[in-house]
Amino acid sequence: MKPIIEGMGLDWMGQFRKLKSRFATSIEEMSIQLPGDTQRRNVVCMALRKLAGWLNTIRAFRKVW
Repeated sequence: MKPIIEGMGLDWMGQFRKLKSRFATSIEEMSIQLPGDTQRRNVVCMALRKLAGWLNTIRAFRKVW
C-alpha cells in the first residue's frame, strides 16, 4: 500500500492510520523479500476487492494560493 499511497502524493502515516481503523480486516502486514533486494522488509497489503472502497474515502481538495 505504501507505494500506491505515496505515488498519489498522500501522507503515508495518515492513510495507514485510516487503513488500520476502517479496513483492519482487509489489510495484512507481512515481511517479504522483494526480487533484487537483499533483505526482508515489512509491507502492508490490502485485499484487492477492498481497494475501491479505500479510494472512495480519499477527499480531493485544491490549495488556494
